[in-house]
Amino acid sequence: MGAETINGSDLDTAVNTAKKTVVVMFWAAWSGACRANMPTYESIAQSSGTVPFYKFDVDSDQATCLKFGVRAVPTFSLYKGGQLYGQVMGAQSMDRLRALVANA
Repeated sequence: MGAETINGSDLDTAVNTAKKTVVVMFWAAWSGACRANMPTYESIAQSSGTVPFYKFDVDSDQATCLKFGVRAVPTFSLYKGGQLYGQVMGAQSMDRLRALVANA
């Protein structure tokens, strides 16, 4: 299974109620870096096994972006127990994204 598209209220619930690690890609359709990283993110999501992966379109809900501190796209965030555990911004290599998820 790949990354699930999620809306703001569901994202808040997923991050704050999950007992396990959650990975979120904050992205925008107009961003070349996001479009370039999406296949890599989807590939890692499909091979991750038990870690849930989500993608959130920043243009769909600016209030959610502010709440989660998104300042650039793409932003890849790792949450554990509702707390931000790791984050990288901008275009990333497959190795860098795998390293982020390896901390899950």
